[in-house]
Amino acid sequence: MGMAGLHTPLDELAAQAQSLADANDNVGAQRLVDSVLVAGDCAVAATAGGAGVVHEPDLPQAPPNPAMAQLHTVAATLAHRRGDAVEATRHATRALELANALEDAPLQAHAHLAMARASLSAGDNDHTLAALEAAWLYARDGNDLTLRFWCQTLFGIVHKDILRFEDALAWYQHAQQTALDANNGRLHALSAANLTGPWLDMADSAHARGDAEAARRAWQAALDAADDALPRVATTGNQRWLQVAVINRSAALVGLQRDSEAQAGLAHGQQLAVASSNTPDQVLVSLYTARMQRRQGDLAGARAEAARGITVGEAGQARNALIVLHELASAMAEQAGDLPAALLHSRRQHALHLAAAADRAALRSQVLTVRLATERAQAEAAAARERSAALMLANQALSEHAESLGREALQDPLTGLANRRRLDRFLAQAHADARQRDVPLCVAMLDLDHFKAINDQHSHAVGDRVLQQLGLLLRAICREPDLPARYGGEEFVLVIAHVGPARAVAVAERLRQSIQAFDWASLAPGLAVTASIGVCDIAPAADPTSGLAMADRLLYQAKAGGRNRVVSPA
Repeated sequence: MGMAGLHTPLDELAAQAQSLADANDNVGAQRLVDSVLVAGDCAVAATAGGAGVVHEPDLPQAPPNPAMAQLHTVAATLAHRRGDAVEATRHATRALELANALEDAPLQAHAHLAMARASLSAGDNDHTLAALEAAWLYARDGNDLTLRFWCQTLFGIVHKDILRFEDALAWYQHAQQTALDANNGRLHALSAANLTGPWLDMADSAHARGDAEAARRAWQAALDAADDALPRVATTGNQRWLQVAVINRSAALVGLQRDSEAQAGLAHGQQLAVASSNTPDQVLVSLYTARMQRRQGDLAGARAEAARGITVGEAGQARNALIVLHELASAMAEQAGDLPAALLHSRRQHALHLAAAADRAALRSQVLTVRLATERAQAEAAAARERSAALMLANQALSEHAESLGREALQDPLTGLANRRRLDRFLAQAHADARQRDVPLCVAMLDLDHFKAINDQHSHAVGDRVLQQLGLLLRAICREPDLPARYGGEEFVLVIAHVGPARAVAVAERLRQSIQAFDWASLAPGLAVTASIGVCDIAPAADPTSGLAMADRLLYQAKAGGRNRVVSPA
C-alpha cells in the first residue's frame, strides 16, 4: 500500500484493517496496520498543526483520534494471534490510553478486550479476567454483538484454563447464542468448535475418577458438538479451526471406543497438522492414538507411537502437549515393567512443568514492564501540569514492580511457599548463625506418599490441589521464625527454628497427623494422602547442603519403614 494510505481518511483505513482481521486475513490486516500506524500518527499531528514529524507512534504527541485507537486495537489482536504477548500489550495499552482520553465507551470496551487477549497470551488469567470484566460492562447491555461474543468466548477460555469446565461450557454456549443472534455464520462455527473442548475435559476428569458413565456422556456430548461444528467450520475456510475440530472429534471417538472411526479421524488430523506445520497438534494425535492402542492391548505399539510423538514434539518445542504425552509414556512404561523409562518420562514431564512455569513468569514480567513503561510515558506527558505528583506515582509503581518481581523470584507459584532459592538463602544465614551461637537448627524434610499414584488415579489437576492444600497445612503449623518451603515436586522442607531435636520431632509428628486427618476426599472422591518425614538438627553439619542430605536419608528411612511416619536420628 505504501504512502497511498496518507491520501485515504484514517477512519476508512482503520475500518479496512478491522474488516480484514475479522475475516482472519491476518497477513493483509498486518500489512495495512504496518503501513498506516506510524503515518497515521503523523497525519493526525499535521492536521492539528503539529510541527515536525512523529517518528515514534508510542509518543503521545498527536491529539487523541478514534481511528488510531481502533488501529492499535487491531494491531493488538494480530499480535495476540501470533503469540506475541509483549507487542499485544503495547498496542492494547496505547489503544486504551487513546480511548480513555476520548471518553469513548465503545472504544474503551474494545481496548479492554484487546488487553484481555494480550494478558491471555501472557498466561495472566487474573489480568485477563479484570480486563474482560471492564469490557463486559459495555458488551453485556450494548448492541455490539461481536464484542459480546468475544467477551463470552474469552471468559470460556479462561475458565477452561483454570479447570472450571462447566463454567467454560456455559460461557461457550452463551457465545454460540450470541453468534446466532448476530446471524454470523463464521462466529457460529467457531463457537460450535469451542464447545468440544470443555466436554472432552469433563470426560477425561470423569474417566480419571472412575466414573465411566459420566465420562461416556461427556465424550458423546463432545462428539455431538464436533459433528455440529465440522460442516460449519469447513465453510469458513479456516484450516486451524478445521484441524482442531477434526482432532477433537477423534478424541471423543477414542473415548467412546469407536476405534475404526477414530483411527480415520486421527489420520486426517495428522495430515492437517503436518500440512500446517502445527507440531502441538501432531503431538496430540500421537497422544490419542497411543491411548487407543493401549486400551486395545497393543502396549508396544502405544509406546512406539508415544515415542514418535515425543520426538516430533521435542523437535518443534511443543512443550504443553509434551507434558501430557510424557505422563502417558511414563504410565505405559511402568505398566510394561520398564521402570527406568517410566522414571525418565516422569522426570522429563516435571522438568517441562518447571520450564513452562518459569517462562510464564518471565513473560508476565515482560508484559508488566511494557505496562509500566506506558504508564511512565503517560505520567511524563502530564508533567507540565502535575510533574511532582506524576513522578511520585511512577516511582512508586516501579518500586512496587521491583518488590513484586523479587517476591515472585523467591516464591513457589503453585503453593505460595518459599521456593528452593529462598530456602537456600535462608538456610545459609540460619546455619551460620546456629553454628556461631552453638544452638540447634532443625529441619523436617517431607515427601508425600505415593504421589504419582494420586496423579495417575485422580489427574494432575487434583495433584496440584493436593500440593496447594499441603502448603496451607504447612503454613498453619508454622510459627513466625519457621520457614516452610517447596523443595521440589512433592518434596517439602520445614525449617523449625529455635527448638531442639525432640521438640522438632513433635512438630513434625503433629504435621504428619494433620495431613493424615485432613478430609482429602473433599478434593476428589476416595482420595487419601499421607506423608513421610525425616527430622534432624543440621547445625553440626559442615554446610546446609550436607545437613539437608542427612534429613533426606532419614526421609528415605521413613519411606522404607512403611511410610506415613516420622524418622529422626536414634
